[in-house]
Amino acid sequence: MSKKFLGYIILSVFALISICASLNALTFDGVKSAQGDKLQSALESSFQSQQQDNPSASIEIPELTDADFEKEVLQYKGAVLLDFWFEGCVPCRIILPKVKELAAKYKDQLKFFKYNISKQKDLVAKYNLEKYPTILIIKDGQVVAKEVGCSSDFKDHVEAGILKAIK
Repeated sequence: MSKKFLGYIILSVFALISICASLNALTFDGVKSAQGDKLQSALESSFQSQQQDNPSASIEIPELTDADFEKEVLQYKGAVLLDFWFEGCVPCRIILPKVKELAAKYKDQLKFFKYNISKQKDLVAKYNLEKYPTILIIKDGQVVAKEVGCSSDFKDHVEAGILKAIK
């Protein structure tokens, strides 16, 4: 069995766990059983392997703070993608490589930021966010697209929002 195929299988298991975690309010970091520890280790290993095989994995998306929001987003004349996430959010980890691919593809056409809701809350209240991950695309201070969760067509939906924003 090839390393890449095994990675896809493990990523599929990762997705199933995220669905269960979402349904049961269980977080990836909250899995405490011996099997859970082994599974977490295997999933982390697969995630790192997938990251190494992906050239866009080296793209770093800067962290946005509440203090920088006005300047970096609202006053910016153009489009900005905000990725709302938190530690222990399995779906957030699943979409990160896809967001990085989009950042690599559209880096010259819009800004990309991550917003860790565990460290700051102002934007969560401002945009009434309840589920994660959430992607907001803001142009000239106005939300033009929103994607919640990590559906199989997540990347296509976000890219459609990006194309709408950069026209």
